[in-house]
Amino acid sequence: MKLIVKKTYLGLLPASRGEFDKLELAKFIEGELYEVEIKKKRNIKFHKKFFALINLCFENQEHYKHADDLRKELVIDAGFFREYTTVLGEIKKEPLSLSFASMDEIQFEDVYNKVLTEVMLMLDCDNEDIRDQLCNF
Repeated sequence: MKLIVKKTYLGLLPASRGEFDKLELAKFIEGELYEVEIKKKRNIKFHKKFFALINLCFENQEHYKHADDLRKELVIDAGFFREYTTVLGEIKKEPLSLSFASMDEIQFEDVYNKVLTEVMLMLDCDNEDIRDQLCNF
């Protein structure tokens, strides 16, 4: 069962009446142990800010011809990839998906911060320079 909760001064509570009803239907038994997975819901504005960062980097470099190639390289350089071996024995790296289904907000924040570091290295600038450029996101 998936349940959306919100943090209150009382702790985590169902986010809506529908979520509360899910808890009622689950028929939890007092004293039983249950495993719960916590995922922070993704923020579409933050997702857009990530791609604005990629576009900012793309516009200020000359090596890559396509922004998507740059994005893939930055994600790999930031450490978010899977390795596989080709038939010829070559080790290849493939960037992990940044989709909403593949990671929660906490994981995405980690990706963003590490990619930001890679962008600063590539463009030889600091966080404040980039923050000024992305202030609308």
